[in-house]
Amino acid sequence: MNLDFSVVFDNFADYFVRGTINTIIIVGASMLISLVLAIPFGLMRESRFFPIRWFSGAFSWITRAIPAMVFLYFAYYGLVFFGVSLNPIVAAIVGMTLSGVGYNMEFFRSGLKAVDIGQYDACKSLGISYGHTIKKVVLPQALRVAIPPLFSNLNLILKGSSLAGVVGISELTGLSNKLISFTYRPIEILLVTAVIYLVLNSILITIEKAMLKRLDYPTVSNV
Repeated sequence: MNLDFSVVFDNFADYFVRGTINTIIIVGASMLISLVLAIPFGLMRESRFFPIRWFSGAFSWITRAIPAMVFLYFAYYGLVFFGVSLNPIVAAIVGMTLSGVGYNMEFFRSGLKAVDIGQYDACKSLGISYGHTIKKVVLPQALRVAIPPLFSNLNLILKGSSLAGVVGISELTGLSNKLISFTYRPIEILLVTAVIYLVLNSILITIEKAMLKRLDYPTVSNV
């Protein structure tokens, strides 16, 4: 079979560009929201009060145990039964956020544990409030430790966003499958789709390396 990429060029803007933009929106918003939620939930996991620790622990367990597809189906189809109808892109963001927040929470928690307890005591002895200690002393160090696993999770969210196409959301994989059903040219379409994912992933790796270099984080060069 001869390859014919004309089907790609003729539909590039309507399918590949639009799908890529929607994928970037879903992944970017999901990661940002899950990170914002992960910080307070991670702090709650280290609380001295058992009910708070139990609640945050249960939240972490549930969000990590349930597959992303279940969250996507619930956000897109399940919420309708409760009178909530979400825009497809918003539903995908909700589903991917729930899928990723538990992992980000545990990564951030590991960063918190990496900060020596003596730094808390030193700040307390200097009369620095707990909130200021967390904001100015603990968080910068915790995030520095958490950056590599956070970016690994971002990569998983990027690849996991392809599941959104299964429930009819117009992200890159979903639109690619739709184009295949119209044109019957799967090889050409899937090759271009794979290249786009490789480019997006390479951008993430470049951003991660730049952040780690800025933080003077020891890295091992990829071969």
